[in-house]
Amino acid sequence: MLNKFEEQPSYMSDIDYLYSRWKYDVKSGAACIGLLLVILCVAFWHDIDMILIINSKNMNEMLFSEKLLLFSRVILFASTMMLFFWILLHMDKPDPLRYGRYVFIWEMGILAMQIISDIKRPAGYYLSLAVEIPLIISMYIIIPQHKRILRIIPPMLFSLILTVIYLFHKVPPETFGFESFYTGILFTNIIGIYFSDEIYSNNRQLYLLSNLDELTGLYNRRYIDRILENEWSNCIEHELLCQYAL
Repeated sequence: MLNKFEEQPSYMSDIDYLYSRWKYDVKSGAACIGLLLVILCVAFWHDIDMILIINSKNMNEMLFSEKLLLFSRVILFASTMMLFFWILLHMDKPDPLRYGRYVFIWEMGILAMQIISDIKRPAGYYLSLAVEIPLIISMYIIIPQHKRILRIIPPMLFSLILTVIYLFHKVPPETFGFESFYTGILFTNIIGIYFSDEIYSNNRQLYLLSNLDELTGLYNRRYIDRILENEWSNCIEHELLCQYAL
């Protein structure tokens, strides 16, 4: 039943589906990005504490790599704020294609900053995993990204580089190695890819079932009523003339 719509040509474009998901996507995206803003603040002060207090240094004695780490934190925090406010300003102005590109660029920035952080921190420091594993899952499932290639590149690349860092840079504990970490990274990506594909595919199919006529593949009454209501509300809000032709 669900696959029937995939086999039939229909007049529904991808942009219709993306626009229908816009309010849910921006709310979910804003919530995740807002949470990451808090995490970035905590990470920044943690790095300051580790560099200046624990290592008994002042700003002039900091190494270039340490300055680069703090600079990357500041840049990412600023870009995250910009993305967060862009989403808030576009709550009622759907722009799903630009949103997808912005989120992809932002995720690549997080990837770069976290790599610098992992390399700079001591070889026996493992606490960052408490943030990195949930971040990988978030990139797959929680942060909305409808284009599959843009959804899987950041977490897969991040996972690959993390594996290389733990393989060649980190020092494993004496009693056990990093085998459980490598296994966890592998299963995290398998689960992320599988369930993200299932979620996005099922959501699209449910939208097709509820908005297309099964026999003709044309938009049904439910879709027309929703579009007319949205356009009517938009015209009233912006004091515009509205014309309909059936």
